[in-house]
Amino acid sequence: MLLIASDMKSTEGIRLAFKFGDWSPTQAQWMLASRCIQSEEKDRIGKFVFKKDAKAAMAGRLLLRKVVSDHLDIPYQAIKFSRSEKGKPMLTNPLPDGYIKDFSVNISHAGDWTVLAASFDSPVGVDVMDINAPRGSQAVSEFFRLMKRQFTPIEWTFIQGATSGSKQMARFYRHWCLKESYVKALGEGIGYDLQKIEFRCVSEDLHVGHMVTDTGIYLNGKQDVNWLFEESMIDTCHCVATAINTEKKNATYSPVSFKEINFEELLRTAVPFLEEDLSYWTAFNQKQERPGVR
Repeated sequence: MLLIASDMKSTEGIRLAFKFGDWSPTQAQWMLASRCIQSEEKDRIGKFVFKKDAKAAMAGRLLLRKVVSDHLDIPYQAIKFSRSEKGKPMLTNPLPDGYIKDFSVNISHAGDWTVLAASFDSPVGVDVMDINAPRGSQAVSEFFRLMKRQFTPIEWTFIQGATSGSKQMARFYRHWCLKESYVKALGEGIGYDLQKIEFRCVSEDLHVGHMVTDTGIYLNGKQDVNWLFEESMIDTCHCVATAINTEKKNATYSPVSFKEINFEELLRTAVPFLEEDLSYWTAFNQKQERPGVR
């Protein structure tokens, strides 16, 4: 679990979004970004086959470092992350006395976006999904048949109650976001039994510029009122869900909207600490953007 200075306890949390799908890095940008992350993460990102995936991962590492740099008393170049057994980022820096132990941070990327959610007093998880994500040549009904075990009968009734195939897919990915955000807040990985989790949505559909928080979670049929889910459309094609444990939240807690930042804002407090590596740019620049796209 990450730590945060006690004078930040009143902060509700942080929600940041970076649209890597619109980012065409220049040589200077990519080389600067690669100097601001740990060498092992740089190597991992360099192994991606497509630019799209490398950009998404790079944005995630830079978002993590930005939040720690902006809100913790740790020099940027000294920030050190490791990964849990289930792949969750973990801050390994020792901190001085006077820091509380309830800061939680999580990232997700899909489609065109990388998003980050952080909480200063409780566990948090986030997930973003492209509601137009390809499903191959399968019809919606066949896709749903293959995915049947991922959701409960009540969830499927809600999903398939939409008036068109595209709206049904949007509700499908909305539920996927909800489940992933909760599992990630728990620190669990792939393999968690999603049938144990049931979401009951009050608001039928999500819209850009409007957040809903009225979805309830049921665990083995019993509602758990200690979790709040902030849902919205980050644009017309991407839904995002943030899971927050509210046991330590007071009655005045206000949901936090996502703030989009650009590359300059992403690296505003960054301090390069790795050597310049022209070959890293050359290798990246030779990759396809995504399958079938140069």
